[in-house]
Amino acid sequence: MLLQSAATVSLGIRRGRKDYSLWNTELGDIGRINFRDIPLLKELDKIDLVKLIPHFELLEYQAGATLFRQGDTGDALFIIVKGSASVVVSNHSGRAKIANLGPNDVIGEMALLTGEPRSADVEALTDLAVLRLKKISFDSLAGESISFSRHLNKILARKLYKSDIPPLSEETITSPLKENSHLLVRVCQWTLIFIIPAFIVLYGREMGLENRPSYFLAILTAMVLMWIFKLVDEYVPGLFVLSVTLAMGLAPTSLVLSGFASDGFFMALSFLGLGTVILISGLSYRVLLQLLFRLPNTQFWHNVGLLLTGFFLTPLIPSANGRMALVSPFAEDMADILHLKSQGAASTRIALSAFTGASLLSGVFLSSKSVNFIILGLLPRHMQDKFQWADWTLAAWVTGVLMLIMYVIGVHFVFHNQEIPRFSKEHMAAQMELLGKAGLKEWGAIVAVAVFVVGIVTLPLHKIQVSWLSLAILCGLLFSGSLNKKEFRERIDWPFLLYLAELVGIIRVFDYLGLDQWVGSGLSHIGVDKIMSGNFTLFITFIFIAIFFIRLAVPISATIVILAALFMPLAERHGINPWIIGFVILVLGEIWVFPYQCSYYLQLQEMNLKKQLYNENAFLKFNMLMNFVRIAAIYLSIPYWKMIGLL
Repeated sequence: MLLQSAATVSLGIRRGRKDYSLWNTELGDIGRINFRDIPLLKELDKIDLVKLIPHFELLEYQAGATLFRQGDTGDALFIIVKGSASVVVSNHSGRAKIANLGPNDVIGEMALLTGEPRSADVEALTDLAVLRLKKISFDSLAGESISFSRHLNKILARKLYKSDIPPLSEETITSPLKENSHLLVRVCQWTLIFIIPAFIVLYGREMGLENRPSYFLAILTAMVLMWIFKLVDEYVPGLFVLSVTLAMGLAPTSLVLSGFASDGFFMALSFLGLGTVILISGLSYRVLLQLLFRLPNTQFWHNVGLLLTGFFLTPLIPSANGRMALVSPFAEDMADILHLKSQGAASTRIALSAFTGASLLSGVFLSSKSVNFIILGLLPRHMQDKFQWADWTLAAWVTGVLMLIMYVIGVHFVFHNQEIPRFSKEHMAAQMELLGKAGLKEWGAIVAVAVFVVGIVTLPLHKIQVSWLSLAILCGLLFSGSLNKKEFRERIDWPFLLYLAELVGIIRVFDYLGLDQWVGSGLSHIGVDKIMSGNFTLFITFIFIAIFFIRLAVPISATIVILAALFMPLAERHGINPWIIGFVILVLGEIWVFPYQCSYYLQLQEMNLKKQLYNENAFLKFNMLMNFVRIAAIYLSIPYWKMIGLL
């Protein structure tokens, strides 16, 4: 156990009725409660139960106190720990006692299940100690835990409650006017999706395109508009592009579907599998409990812990998607343990820390993304040896530190709040006690992570591609039973993997049809190479603007590869170190505005759709600020690059 001694909490009196109730008195160690003896909880999976414990409040009532009255709103359930209580029903004939309740009995669960008012008074017969679970926590677990939901259904069936449909709230009622307005907007959006691609097909030759490239560009435009207007799920437009491309014979089938056999696809699949094992085994939760136990209980240090976790993983896992799969559960569980307000400033800051830790320094370490090795490969041979692991980081660290400093300042001012994180080390002790020693699945996750880290460190010796190394680890998890068939089917984000594979195939068709060269020639015509040699600061601004618009249609890695292939060869001719051009494109290539533009943000967004952890509008607005932070950090790094002789 993390904490052996009993915790003392504050004493308060609730008034307003004829009786007085003592709340949050000194009750002893909650870790001594055997949660498995409680009928409502005994069928829960261990990890579900561990996550539920922080939401219990240990309260005490004096004999004769009333827990709640008939007709009250059902805002919590109670589990008796010590003492006894009576259930009293009032009707036209008077009051009648219908039951006595004792230790481990549950009070008030039916009102939470059905949304109906309390059906009886509950009074303390003796001094009473209870665990209270509020409705918001109850509903959250019921929506996420299959084991808990099944058990609740059994309770409903057993008690034969007459209704299990909650009353409609005002928010669920939509007026015909709103429905018609929404329909009109959708019609206009779909009309644009047909008109703009048709314009590209009609005037493709005037833009210097042959038939097949203009057809594909038209289809690509329709895809981007679907994403921007959010007409369908993110993976659907890409599936549409691949289907139409195949039907029209615009490119070979093997090329169109190449994303499903790409290194990135298998790497993402492997990391999602590893992240699933780390999550369901309880390893991530165990690590998080240890982290929170050792860090000071302030928002600042909680966010620092998440940031450092992401930064530690950045040079070890060469995939932002893989890192996000591992870090995002930490954000979810941390906000849960600390009882942060849903979609509040503090919980949004937690989500930003997880996202930033996993992505901000992607360009600073050579091994953080596979596309970084592509940039290395585009360097002239005599320069490649000068930008290996340590030298790459030495040239890039100033930009990374500047981005981090500006991020910390920005977060402090934008998300400053007075919310106090609330967690009990006594609850944490109970959680660690229930977790017990690491099980086989946890050890499987630990071994998998260790093998991967060793494999990355020894990469120069064995020369095995990272994608094959990660796939071998996934096979090991499946063979050992650490990840079973049901978990593999239900826990892996298959729509995201489909989306990722689609993008790889789309960009390869884009190159195959010569659209990359078409874009490059257009840049030459407007004198970009002259800007590069004459005014480097202005060139960076141009790159920023170009990436902003290209990223509306093209994924991060593809944007980086296209622009690096166009501009890095030009840099050497004009006396500029090609690495700087490649690095600038790497850093600015990460800018995005709409969620569909960033595949690893979609992972965080998917979690938020289920948990409502953070305020997405506030998150996206801050991300816009971070886009400008990236270019500011590049500008401020120029004196350093001049000092070390790169400019």
